[in-house]
Amino acid sequence: MASQSPKKRQTATERRAAQRGQFGTVSARERRARENAAAGKMTPTADVKEVALTTAQISELLDHPTKTVTEAEFRAQYSYVLKDLRSMGLLTAALFGLLIVLALVLPQIGV
Repeated sequence: MASQSPKKRQTATERRAAQRGQFGTVSARERRARENAAAGKMTPTADVKEVALTTAQISELLDHPTKTVTEAEFRAQYSYVLKDLRSMGLLTAALFGLLIVLALVLPQIGV
């Protein structure tokens, strides 16, 4: 009878590497989901409840598919977009400022 060696337990690093893609990257969506899970926040799909609809309600929804979303819901779901836009704006302003300074300084030193 051949003895089988016990299966080696994966380390946390090995588990994370197995979850990553071919190039060792994690998508922003996966990263946000992990951060939300670590912070104890609920994901948007976690609070969806199953509801039985009547045929009249279904036909009404099909006739008028628009969903009303409040500003608070937008802010909660897309707060990362505002952060990204703010950081891009600051970077743009800094680079324009650098260009203006260089345009003023370089002719003075004869470059």
